[in-house]
Order: sequence, then C-alpha cells, then structure tokens
Amino acid sequence: TKALVSLTTMRDIQVLISGFSSSPGVYTLNGGSNILHALNVSGGIKEEGSLRNIQITRNGIVIDTIDLYDYFINGDLSKTVKLRSGDSISIQPAEIMVFVEGGVRRASLYELKKGETLLDVINFAQGFSESANTDDISFQYFKNGDLVSQIVNPDKLEEYLISSRGGLYVPEFVLNQVKISGAVKREGTY
Repeated sequence: TKALVSLTTMRDIQVLISGFSSSPGVYTLNGGSNILHALNVSGGIKEEGSLRNIQITRNGIVIDTIDLYDYFINGDLSKTVKLRSGDSISIQPAEIMVFVEGGVRRASLYELKKGETLLDVINFAQGFSESANTDDISFQYFKNGDLVSQIVNPDKLEEYLISSRGGLYVPEFVLNQVKISGAVKREGTY
C-alpha cells in the first residue's frame, strides 16, 4: 500500500513581537514562517534595537537567541528556528555600536557583543579596501564621559576589546588621475 499526502494549506499562527520593534504587537503569520518573516511583517527593528540579541520564548522559556549577523553577514541560514503559535519574539536594546568609515569594503554602523574586538569590526566590514592606509587607523570612543582618540596597530586588532560606542576611521590613499594627450603613443587618462 502506498499513501500520498498533499498539504494544501497551513494553519496560521499568532506570535507576539515586543521590545525594540517598529510596531510591536500580536501578528498572524503563515504556519511556515520564521524569524525573518515575522520581523519583516512587524516593520523591522528600531534603530536602538539589537540585530544580535533577539530572544524567542516558548511556554515561558527562552528557546533561542537569534543573531541576525549570522544571516546577513555570514550567510548562514541553518540556525533558523521555525515559529509556533504562542511564541514571543523580544528584540533587546543594542549595547555597543561602532561606526566604521574610510578604507574598508563596507563602511557602516556595526553592533558588537561583549568580548568582541576591532578585528571583528573589520571582519563585519568585509576587510580593508585596496586603497586603505593601515598605518594611521584611529579609534575614538567614550570613557568616563570623555572622548578618547587612539591610534590602532593593524597587526593587533584582536587585542582591542570594545566596551562602549565608538568610531573607527581607516584613511585611504588618494589616487590622482592625469589626462595625457598630444604627441604620445598612448593617449588617455592614467
């Protein structure tokens, strides 16, 4: 005997989205929904919210803590939790934010977890750009209410633990262009 089963519809589920959501509340989702779908339906995460500390609670117990960097930066979708009716998604506040600009491949504002270093920040930014001048990297952060500026050794990025908001600046070499024309073999812009 062979039995074939076709699933024509899935039961909808209801989940609560709270914390630093753009629109917290109870949402009705398709039964096959995951955390990304739920966050999208609720309008996303507020600027003050964490992308790296999203808790899923089921029956009063935190069953998983989601780090969206696993999805967006590392491209790892294997840790996707399937949601069930009655689950609660709580978006925690972001704690350590570092803005990276200059000679990196993807300048942006990045969130760090406790214990992460400037090497993690550079990895999130996809490494140094080809025009990066790593001899003069500076990191600015707040310490006891004062702004501190520090020159960073690029060979020891893993030694710089980050514990407060800050900014990392990687200078870039400026490439100049020259247009050559006239009595030369190869005219053009160099």
